[in-house]
Amino acid sequence: MNSIEIYQTKRSLLTFLEKLTKGLSKPRKKFYSDILYGMSKAQNTLLSDIARALEENIDLIYTIKRLSRNGAEENDLKQVHQNYLNTLKTSIPDNPLVIVDESEIVKPYAEKMENLALVRDGSKNVLEKGYPTLNFSMASPKTKHPLPLYNHLYSSKEDDFQSQNIEIAKGFNTVHTFLGKKKATFVMDRGYDRNTIYEYVQNIGHHFVTRLNDNR
Repeated sequence: MNSIEIYQTKRSLLTFLEKLTKGLSKPRKKFYSDILYGMSKAQNTLLSDIARALEENIDLIYTIKRLSRNGAEENDLKQVHQNYLNTLKTSIPDNPLVIVDESEIVKPYAEKMENLALVRDGSKNVLEKGYPTLNFSMASPKTKHPLPLYNHLYSSKEDDFQSQNIEIAKGFNTVHTFLGKKKATFVMDRGYDRNTIYEYVQNIGHHFVTRLNDNR
């Protein structure tokens, strides 16, 4: 990457960060700036590598602790997510396709991580300790890849957990609000082949395409 490309990339990153952190305090803006810049430079999400990429004039451990401490704060996550969705408003096509998918983060060797539950490791088809994730992405003719709209990690061990259907409904509600008056078609895998899901999507005024289970 030459100096011009570096400059353009940095300028684009700063412009995006300004939109992403709108309404946040200066310390929180700096935290998100450090994280995003560190990930971009390190090319991975390991906290130690992010801290190393920042090249601060202090011991590495202090940078790691600062990032870890700030990362544990969750009060502004909803604001940041809403700011992010606002940047995508102009990318909503007519009759958008929204891909709904579940995945998992597997932590087979973890012992002390909070609210660990059993999830099915899709790559090995076995039960392992970890967390399920729920993902909604919008296909857009303006980009070469789907645009993430909602990514949520949850656990059945959480005190306020009620059901998987309720967690899924939260995702539909977020996307429904984001789309405004536009009607979407939700594209879902067989894991969503449930009358409860179909009725919910219809009740909020959208369409769906689902791969059916063999026992239908």
